Amino acid sequence: MRASLLVAAAALALAGVALAQDRQEVIPARTVYWMDVRTGTGLAGMGGAAAARLMLSGGAPSSATLDLVIGSQNGPRRGGVEATHTVPRAARIGPDLDLEPGERGQPGQTQNEYEQPRGRLYLFYGCGERAPRGQPIVIDFARVAQGETPPGLESRVAGARTPNSPAERGWPSVARGPHDRRAGLAARVMPAGASIVGDHLVRSSMAPDIRFALTAEHDIMAPVSFSTNEVLPSGAVNLVWNATPRATGFAVVAMGQGERQGDYVYWTSSAVQTWDADIFQFISPSEAQRLVNERVLLSPQTTTCIVPQEAARMMGAGSADQQRASTVLLTAFGPEANFVDPPRPSDPAIPWRQEWAVKVRLNSTTMEMLGVPMAAMLARAGVDMSGAAAVGRNPLAETAPPEGMSQEDWCRERAQAFRAQAENSPGANVGEAVGAATGIPGAGLLGRALGGRRRTPDDPYCPR
Repeated sequence: MRASLLVAAAALALAGVALAQDRQEVIPARTVYWMDVRTGTGLAGMGGAAAARLMLSGGAPSSATLDLVIGSQNGPRRGGVEATHTVPRAARIGPDLDLEPGERGQPGQTQNEYEQPRGRLYLFYGCGERAPRGQPIVIDFARVAQGETPPGLESRVAGARTPNSPAERGWPSVARGPHDRRAGLAARVMPAGASIVGDHLVRSSMAPDIRFALTAEHDIMAPVSFSTNEVLPSGAVNLVWNATPRATGFAVVAMGQGERQGDYVYWTSSAVQTWDADIFQFISPSEAQRLVNERVLLSPQTTTCIVPQEAARMMGAGSADQQRASTVLLTAFGPEANFVDPPRPSDPAIPWRQEWAVKVRLNSTTMEMLGVPMAAMLARAGVDMSGAAAVGRNPLAETAPPEGMSQEDWCRERAQAFRAQAENSPGANVGEAVGAATGIPGAGLLGRALGGRRRTPDDPYCPR
């Protein structure tokens, strides 16, 4: 009995501390820093002719990309807005990564104007050879433009969204990177075998030095890739992928053009009705667990899913017709690290006046043509295997062709790397137009996968 009373008393004491902390005044940080690290394979991780050749032989090369952004309510203390991130030696880049000043954003504001899209969007959801009754859900863009909202359509992950990134908060000081100032180029791809474990330092003109350390729990995630991506006799597509350490959940989506011009098809592995075209971005572990429980995400133990035949056929899965080509994207959500300085005062009467906050987000993604394995896709496209270089190189970090490679082959690799980089950058595309018409969040990546492109920058080493 005495032991039970002690346990009860301890529980009440802890509850009291938590309640006091909830009442503690918290003054949010005036400077925030985000570090996003994505592992990519397939179309999301191709890195040159050698990588393509490895895929033809059944391998799965991968690349890791960095996105760094700092935002501050403070103006620069000296000169203009600038920042540098010093990474551990194991990162095999840097050691100093430059961030370039960016335009101040406005929450909820887009900088692009879109032509009103025409046609329809067909939405499917759930794994299985046959689509459940009531699918697809059809969205007519013309009706949406007239103010008609599709019934029962909602975002299941709206509550999981992290607050606006530093670049979207409308703060006066924003910088993004990494950037190679010498070449005037973005330098986001990390070399093969890189690690982010160790001490990190961010110096900027807007805030005190930001120091944090990452452990193996928050290192670059292992690659995820499809071991099976084949059309079944029924017309459905069987997908199988590898187990991924530290994954908190999986999301699979497939998308492509419909049978008629202007029509688009979207399918998600969610077992419940939802529209979340950007669900494969970053989601915190706690929110991933909630979404797994709600059957929006697949569990970390799941390694297979079937795209229903109705959705696969409508988007031309496995088709050799490039106009009907559709894509399938898989994301393994990963861990997240958060740091705040100074630490929270233990006395709830003392306000917690935060100076800076850091968020490190991780995931692993892969993209292929639906029903067409990477090796088959590359062979079908007649990929040129000549002039191959070592897997894991970053052509954008080079200023001259490696020994044994011609200028022409090197420039071809750089052009491919530029296109892959543009795939992950915001821009005008079909999906964003869909989002503008429907009001459905996260439609941007849909358009990028369907072929929307931003003009690639001029290359100082390979003039057009």
